[in-house]
Amino acid sequence: MKTLAMLRSSMQQGRRDLLTVALSLVFAPLFVLLYAALYSEGVTYQVAVINADRPVTTSATPPLDAGSALVAALSRTASDQPGPVPVRLAVRTVADRQAGVELLRRRDVSLLVEFPADLSRQVARGQDAAITLEGNPTDQKYLIAAIAVTQTAETYVATATGRSSPLTISERPLTGTDALSDFDLSVGGLMVFSVIMLVFLASMSVARDVESGVMRRLRLTGMRATDYLTGTSGMLLLVALTGVLLTFATALACGFHSNGPLWAAILITMVTALSVIGVGLMVGGLCRNVGQAFVFANFPLGLMMFLSGAVFPVPAPTAVTLGGNEVGPFDLIPATAAVNALNKIMVLGQGLTQVTFELTELVVLSLLYFALGAVVLHRRHLRISSR
Repeated sequence: MKTLAMLRSSMQQGRRDLLTVALSLVFAPLFVLLYAALYSEGVTYQVAVINADRPVTTSATPPLDAGSALVAALSRTASDQPGPVPVRLAVRTVADRQAGVELLRRRDVSLLVEFPADLSRQVARGQDAAITLEGNPTDQKYLIAAIAVTQTAETYVATATGRSSPLTISERPLTGTDALSDFDLSVGGLMVFSVIMLVFLASMSVARDVESGVMRRLRLTGMRATDYLTGTSGMLLLVALTGVLLTFATALACGFHSNGPLWAAILITMVTALSVIGVGLMVGGLCRNVGQAFVFANFPLGLMMFLSGAVFPVPAPTAVTLGGNEVGPFDLIPATAAVNALNKIMVLGQGLTQVTFELTELVVLSLLYFALGAVVLHRRHLRISSR
């Protein structure tokens, strides 16, 4: 009987807070729907091609141009793939390797393919043909694009030569990436994850002040929302800085190596922490108690973890292009810019000047979410007329 009484009491409490229960139930199905939408049309991988091949005259007409034929075959890869979700390749030709490597370092392409000058001659003679793939072998996009390119090239060359295994693939790691271990590559994601967790502390700090009555007393003093946000954020930033430095120190003690300057990575991580704190304070302002804040904070946490690329790469839809940088809806998530910037710094060895766009994006997002947090706090908790 006591068990049934406790069950009835818990159900009554759940009915009084149906929103929290509903959010707990829809969290996982919502992300299933998001991922289904993202992958429903397949994923397009950007590939750069250096076509140094020279056509050769054969008994057939016109002359054999294996390089151009392969470029065309790669461009229509999507239609050649079986299954409902094909892999698509967006192919762009470049004049030389220097231009291709620059695209790789800017992450405009995931893979650089080089066709040698004698490709057509080798195919015409039925000899083994060779192509070179270059990129960051630690990048999942590189691996998938490389598989698609290899399959397409092998099919074309096998058909042209009448041999079963006529293609040799040479891989050339992007300079610097071959020296990184799996542990080195994981640290960037761990840094982003460490600051993402601040969304819980920030939201629950505000909710605790609301639930305990501190917010009501502060309202009577005439405190503005911006004053509260600034003061609370100071403590949270100290926590963030301590956590970031401790995490980096632990990684270094375990043998972590970065291709780029660590101070730049720490700066990016701290600005990311500021934007995450802004998100957390805004979420906390929407809540009445700590328990509700804990549930609500899971949604921005999930967005920052699973849609930013911090855990694994996801298709990133593009809305506009600003200064040569593609910008989409996922760029409203602070962790997206952080992941891109830390990859450029710690994996590709770039400096702060090469991540100016991502740094600017993080600063703008911090200002945006703090402004939204100030509006929410003022309307819900710091207006004299509020209850």
